[in-house]
Amino acid sequence: MAGFHRFTEKFEAAGGQVLNVSQDKNTGPVRAYYARNSFHFPLYLDATGQLLDAFNGTGLPTTIFIGSSGQEVGRIRGGFDWDSPEAAALVKQYFGIQLTQ
Repeated sequence: MAGFHRFTEKFEAAGGQVLNVSQDKNTGPVRAYYARNSFHFPLYLDATGQLLDAFNGTGLPTTIFIGSSGQEVGRIRGGFDWDSPEAAALVKQYFGIQLTQ
């Protein structure tokens, strides 16, 4: 999550937007974890899993990249190194945004 938080800060500074969704049923520990780690990105809760189902998601974590037209432009299933050059390359490929290092 720390790497994802750093990625989010860079992506949003470059004009992108991140929507983070948790499927946890008990929201208290999730919100406490965010507060304890000073995570600043928005957290939305979907305890029913309906959003992941709507996107034909097959597991967690799943990252879905949505373009400005509202269409999916890419997807990552499973864990991912958000501090990696691959993360920056995907953002450049999908959105034409160059992330600062």
